[in-house]
Amino acid sequence: MRSKADPILRSEFSLTLPARTWSDTHKGTPHERRRRLQPVRAMGQPHDRSSKRSAAEAVEEAQEAGEALVEKGKPAEEPGAAGREGPSGPGRPVEPGARLVVNPERVQQDFEGWGTSLAWFANIVGRFPDPLRNHLADLLFDAKVGLGMQICRYNIGGSGWDTADVGNFRYGANIESFWGPSGDGNVLPFRGNLRPGREADFVRYLVAVLAWFRDTHALTFRTISPFNEPNTAYWRAGNNQEGCHFDTRQQSSVIERLADALQASGLAEAGVGIAASDETSIDTACVTWNEYSAGARAQLAQINTHSYEEALVSRILRRPGSVLAACCGSRNGGYLASARAELRALVKPSGKRLWASEFGCGTSPLDDMGAAIALSAVILQDLNVLQANAWVYWQAIENSEIGNFWGLIQVPFHTGAEVAFGRQYYAFMQYSRFVRHGYAILESPLPELTLVAASPPGDPQRRHVVVVSNPLPREEAFFCDFSACGSGGAGWEVEVHRTSATEACCPAVDRSQSLGHSLFGHYVQILACWNPGT
Repeated sequence: MRSKADPILRSEFSLTLPARTWSDTHKGTPHERRRRLQPVRAMGQPHDRSSKRSAAEAVEEAQEAGEALVEKGKPAEEPGAAGREGPSGPGRPVEPGARLVVNPERVQQDFEGWGTSLAWFANIVGRFPDPLRNHLADLLFDAKVGLGMQICRYNIGGSGWDTADVGNFRYGANIESFWGPSGDGNVLPFRGNLRPGREADFVRYLVAVLAWFRDTHALTFRTISPFNEPNTAYWRAGNNQEGCHFDTRQQSSVIERLADALQASGLAEAGVGIAASDETSIDTACVTWNEYSAGARAQLAQINTHSYEEALVSRILRRPGSVLAACCGSRNGGYLASARAELRALVKPSGKRLWASEFGCGTSPLDDMGAAIALSAVILQDLNVLQANAWVYWQAIENSEIGNFWGLIQVPFHTGAEVAFGRQYYAFMQYSRFVRHGYAILESPLPELTLVAASPPGDPQRRHVVVVSNPLPREEAFFCDFSACGSGGAGWEVEVHRTSATEACCPAVDRSQSLGHSLFGHYVQILACWNPGT
């Protein structure tokens, strides 16, 4: 079993950024940007983890599919005239040259920030020497040096005694546990792993862990999620990581018991709430929510969902030449056509927070922009369609020794000898550095391609941020109109930062002082536009 506790880091962070902070210190190719650092003592051998096909292969298939459509008499759409207006709802093709009007009155949701799961890399990185450990922490949590994340999911071990020596667990996933010799577990992955009647014991364990952090480290977690991808059928015996199947009836029982235990321990009064169910997909999250008891739903402070999907793509992704149709490793089109609108409709009337609490795209080599574009596409769907209040990546740091490309950063876990940055790292930066905790996500007229956000009203320099992602293998123009953002747009400035195959969140050369700004891109390009005002 594994559970997750989610704190929000309350440290100060910068809302502004010198234009060349990153580009001055991170020059050259990703391989040239690798840092040679002091090795640390080796601690055993890594376990292999199977990887999916690369995004490069997927991109090639997508392009071949586009060519095949052309051959069948379905030519690609021609670029439209610059300045064309008209919103594009989910599933509709986006017209090139579209006008994006930023309307600060059309607020969709408040945004609480970006984050990562500390499982399992923190179990290794936490043992590195202080200089390396602090450097990696800055790359993730410092907004001037790195990504400026504010949220962490912390893994609570739950597999019984001596799990630190389980041979089949991958290196780093052998999280220390104090659950004890419970006699729980099941060989078959579709049967419950928690013995019926042990729910109260499990709840006592969760509360004891939270109380220990509070009393020992003065750390109060904001939420406790007792399950992680529970309504699935792949937590088998002999797996390379922890996992626990719970049916929805048992989940409801645990949630209701946990709510009582948090009240009795004083943790609820301290602000600890329950989050659930962290299902592997948004479609499964809908099923689980509908099957929860009314009592369990009432006790939840937050609904968490992961964004892994295997579903048909929307019309926008089937356009000839689109690289998104397969770049996440799914032959059916990746993670973009799911029940996001349905889950939003189920949860939003309750007034509870809704988090996209895990996603990762690990199928592409570090230098490949395919995964970066795919990551951007999922973020856009999760914030524009699901309307999530926070967005959390899976493992931000991955072991470079095991042959897969999960993680925004790659580090050899046994030595820590070098730090390598993937294109996903800079694509994520396009969002996390500019759309900050406390911002409002605005309605986007081009939700498949753009994210629009605004800083809080109390910000003395009112900021509006537009992140534009172009998945097409050709240049496109988007005209951003800020005239509705106060003073008729007078006095507003626009700065553009760009990530592409050769750029790493670098300031663009061309800038505009006008009310509108045309953003030109290529499918390997993601642009972030922000205007600080005066």
